[in-house]
Amino acid sequence: MYIRPNPPGAFAEYIATGPLGRFEGFLGSLWSASFTVVGPEYVSMVAGETKLPRVYLKTAFKTTYARFAFFFIGSALAVGLVVPYNDETLLAILGGSASGSGTAAAPPYVIAMKNLGISVLPHITNALLVTSIFSAGNSYVYYGSRSLYSLSLQGQAPKFLRRCTKKGVPIYCLFVL
Repeated sequence: MYIRPNPPGAFAEYIATGPLGRFEGFLGSLWSASFTVVGPEYVSMVAGETKLPRVYLKTAFKTTYARFAFFFIGSALAVGLVVPYNDETLLAILGGSASGSGTAAAPPYVIAMKNLGISVLPHITNALLVTSIFSAGNSYVYYGSRSLYSLSLQGQAPKFLRRCTKKGVPIYCLFVL
């Protein structure tokens, strides 16, 4: 027995109409999302500073992929179930006609919490997003300074960038970033 889904359904039509258009919409979103997932290359960068990398990196890579599956795919699925692709708030924000465009009201996670009618969760979601952004910034500073330090050691960056603190922090590389 076929049960017709509630409008608008799970998938938006992208280029064509019908089932092919919904499949193209899925592929289009998958293509965009695949470029936003980062992390495994960071684990490999840390390998140079890890004691016993053969022991610890195997576990680190496995947990990285499990985290991606849970957080990225799971949260995208959950938001996709709660926020339809033709949601008025989402379309207004994406189109730039809403006042929340470019603010903390724009993430689909916040729109999902508002649609569910839970008043405190949008604030918690925004706090978690800010924490995540801060964590990403810390990672970029770490990897950028280590990459610049490595370039200096190889003679492809100025020699003064080789200077480190007693704890091994490439201090001048941090200033350059």
